[in-house]
Formats: sequence, structure tokens, C-alpha cells
Amino acid sequence: MASKRIQTIALCVAAAIAWQFYDDIDMRDAPSERPRDVLQTYLKNSETVRFDTNGQAKDSVGAEEIRYFTGVARGELTKASISRTLTISESWSASAMQGTVYEDNQTVELQGQVVLNHDSNDIQLTTDRLRLDLVKDIASTDALVTLAHHGATTQSEGLTADLKQQSFHFMHKVTSVYAPLEP
Repeated sequence: MASKRIQTIALCVAAAIAWQFYDDIDMRDAPSERPRDVLQTYLKNSETVRFDTNGQAKDSVGAEEIRYFTGVARGELTKASISRTLTISESWSASAMQGTVYEDNQTVELQGQVVLNHDSNDIQLTTDRLRLDLVKDIASTDALVTLAHHGATTQSEGLTADLKQQSFHFMHKVTSVYAPLEP
């Protein structure tokens, strides 16, 4: 009976030691799961320019700092600047304190002191948040926005703008002031 008890105890001790140092081969060979949002690239004082099929620059995204992440194809911008060429003689540009560029649907969200200018006339739009669709050339916001043009200003809570057509749809609480230019 004593030898059976010793065998049982020895077996339990051996099992405990084996369990303590057990290394699951399947777990060791399995790739570790990558975090969803890992910093992939960091650029300082940089600009990315995209070209059309004719080799003409069509838009650029620049910033003092750009951080590109994996998992979600996006870049975070500090002191962002965006420009978009519509035709040979027509373009617009935007600047902001921060921004996020989403590469999958080619949109840019700008935040903080956003200024959007039409580069060949004096249309200027200012707001605190603005979303730019770089495919459709649409700008939109639900924040307070001011549009200035030839001495006139229009303010609104929210806006959708077709940048190609230079048409602006003001959403809520719209006020305008028109001051004719002096000759």
C-alpha cells in the first residue's frame, strides 16, 4: 500500500513539474496579434503630392508633422496644409492646426483654426472643423462657419460646399452682411 501511495505522489509531483514548465508549441508558433493602430511612419516638415494620369499635380497634403498608422489607413497631421488643383488656372488650399487624412476614402478632416481659400479669387472660408472629400471636391462642416467674399460675409451653423462649382449651401442660423466695395 505504501508503494502505491509513493507512486501516486511521485506521479502527481512529476505532473506538477511538467505542468509548470509546459510550453504549448501551437501557442509559440502562432503569430502574435498586432495592435490595430500602430505608428508606421513619422514625417517631419513633409508634403505628399499626388499626380493625375497626365503627370500633373492634382493635390497635396503637407504638415509640420505627419504620423501614418497601420490597421486603419490614416495619417495624423500637425499644422496641416492641403491643396487641390481643379483646372490649370483654378485651385483651392486649406490650412488648420490639426488634421486626419483617411487614405481609403480619400478624405481629410481638419480641426482648429481652419482656413479654406480659393486661390484665384478672394473667397475665404473659416471654421473650427472641416471635412474635405478629395474625390468629389466637397467641403462640409456642422460647426460655425464664416464665408468672406468681396467685402461680404455670411455666417452659418453648418455648410456643404461644392468646390468645383463654387456653390455653398448654408445649413442653420444664416446671417449675411453685404458691404459694397468703394470705387
